[in-house]
Amino acid sequence: MMSGGTGNNALQRVQPGDQVRIDNSDFLAVQYYHRHQVSTPNFYPWDQFRGRDGKPLYPQRPKLIGPEFAASAGGTTQSGRFQGKMIVVESLWDQDAFPGQADWYAPKVKAALGSRVNDNFRLWFIDHALHGDVEAQTDPARTISYVGALQQALRDLSVWVEQGVAPPDSTAYQIVNGQVEVPPAAAQRRGVQPVIMLRANGKERAEVKIAQPATFSATIEAPPNTGRVVAAEWSFDGESGFVPAELTSSGGARAAAQVTHTYSKAGKYFVVLRAASHRQGDAGAPYARIQNLGRVRVVVK
Repeated sequence: MMSGGTGNNALQRVQPGDQVRIDNSDFLAVQYYHRHQVSTPNFYPWDQFRGRDGKPLYPQRPKLIGPEFAASAGGTTQSGRFQGKMIVVESLWDQDAFPGQADWYAPKVKAALGSRVNDNFRLWFIDHALHGDVEAQTDPARTISYVGALQQALRDLSVWVEQGVAPPDSTAYQIVNGQVEVPPAAAQRRGVQPVIMLRANGKERAEVKIAQPATFSATIEAPPNTGRVVAAEWSFDGESGFVPAELTSSGGARAAAQVTHTYSKAGKYFVVLRAASHRQGDAGAPYARIQNLGRVRVVVK
């Protein structure tokens, strides 16, 4: 039995022969905490935890902490009323600030600004991105960094305020069962993130034999007036590192990549193509590279 200390400090004190009790009750409680913190009726993602009468299905904690968190992070609870211009960058895979929260805020802005909303506000959703604003991702075969989009948003906001040049349109989306869904094509999705359509032997899932070639083909397209596709890279198993992809371009905003690969062992593989666009089309620029990725499954028998 060991007590005292947390994290690495506690682990460093463990010696051969020690008895260790692992208590994950706090972790389990957090997984279900949201059921017992049902928000106000205007926040629709929580509708799944309300009955037909609109009341919560589960016992509720005595204090609703969401508004307090919002106030502590931003200095106040959001009203949608502001002076100046704003670009909201929201990750669709954000595990802390859920994407539905951005849509909860957008109608408040529309109500406050009315017909002036497009002159002062943008909302860009970034797919496959988590919460942390870091370049290196813990799982680069599944997630991308939204830092490049954030950097471009800061540049666009500056030009918008100082020179009156409006940024690209807000991302088009719809709410389905409390979830934010975006169109599959870049021209319809808008915003600033490139969209990738990846196929294995022409399908989303392919079956091949050991040493049998599999062909992976992709189209990468940036939304209108947001720049050029400047780079792409492959991971053929979703586990090892990436290798550069050869791009063929048709006008800069749209590019294609194709490659053939064989596998020496049976198994299930997730092939990843990660790509980036840049507003000025500068392939060597270290900043404002807006990423996205595509994945397909390959079963090798």
